[in-house]
Amino acid sequence: MGESIHPVTQAHAAGTTADFCCPSPLIPGEEAAAYEALLARITTLVAPADVLEELWVRDVVDRVWDIARLNRVKANLIAASASAGVERVLQDLGWVDPRTSAQYWARRGQKALTDVAQGLAEAGLSMDSVMARTFAVRIAELDRIDRMIMAADASRNAALHAVERHRAGLGRRLREAVKEPPSAAAPAVTADAPALSPAS
Repeated sequence: MGESIHPVTQAHAAGTTADFCCPSPLIPGEEAAAYEALLARITTLVAPADVLEELWVRDVVDRVWDIARLNRVKANLIAASASAGVERVLQDLGWVDPRTSAQYWARRGQKALTDVAQGLAEAGLSMDSVMARTFAVRIAELDRIDRMIMAADASRNAALHAVERHRAGLGRRLREAVKEPPSAAAPAVTADAPALSPAS
């Protein structure tokens, strides 16, 4: 009869936590291959020794993915809101209908693009001025995204520290184990010890 295998050990031998954990945390537009590549790279780097470490590595990967996603969200939010910045700048410059001009600019209308660029240049401004206005318009949303990035960063660091503490604790237990004397064996029979009577 073969040796029995503990369920956890058997699951660990069968594959990574991806086999029994939650699915990849992807949203529409994200590539599963990119996530799996990141998971493979970090798993190779950390070399998890057991299921607990695999779970922590997965958490690290998810947090790294979250941070990258949130940074993309910030960039896309600013790009999508640039017309609001254009409208504010044109309003400051006294344009008659800054909203309509900004809308045509957002649609990449050639005349609007030329007019806005010329208006900015004549006022000694540039797209940096538009981006500054855009940031001001979306400052609350950007601040919330930054807080989410900080939380994801803290979660990632906590998972890394958990791996470090786990490995340090294992190392400490191993050191303590090798320092302990071997368990006492059954006392040897000496010359003074009475002989055992044979079983009747």
